[in-house]
Amino acid sequence: MWEIDLQGQIYTLILSLVTGAVFCLVFDIYSFFRLRFKLKPSLVFLFDILSCAFLGFYDFCFFLSRSNGEIRGYVLLGQLLGFFICRVTVSKIFNLILLVIFKGIATVFKTLKKSVIAPILSLFRKIPLLFAKIKAKYSFFSQKKVEKTK
Repeated sequence: MWEIDLQGQIYTLILSLVTGAVFCLVFDIYSFFRLRFKLKPSLVFLFDILSCAFLGFYDFCFFLSRSNGEIRGYVLLGQLLGFFICRVTVSKIFNLILLVIFKGIATVFKTLKKSVIAPILSLFRKIPLLFAKIKAKYSFFSQKKVEKTK
């Protein structure tokens, strides 16, 4: 059996609290985007599976590095406590910050759409009209004169 001294256990507990808080923030980001973009239930299911697999793998690596792969109760309780504390305190502020960042990015994209993309699209819409005018102006070159035979 692998032993951890008291100082190592306290350090592992603090790290597990931080890990739980990080899990909460990742969950907040995931739920924010899931609620912002209406996805099909099959995609939601797929993203749920992928996020659980990612967080589970991270947790597995955490247990391997801090307790040699042994599942210790204080680590699990530390992660749950860190998740709960973050959910109650930081999560609301973090969601507001995410909303401000998301609206800022959306505003930047709307500005880019108006100032950069819209003129390019209008140019591409005018190109067929320009070719139609050129074709109409110089169409006499392409017309063949047909002689009438009796």
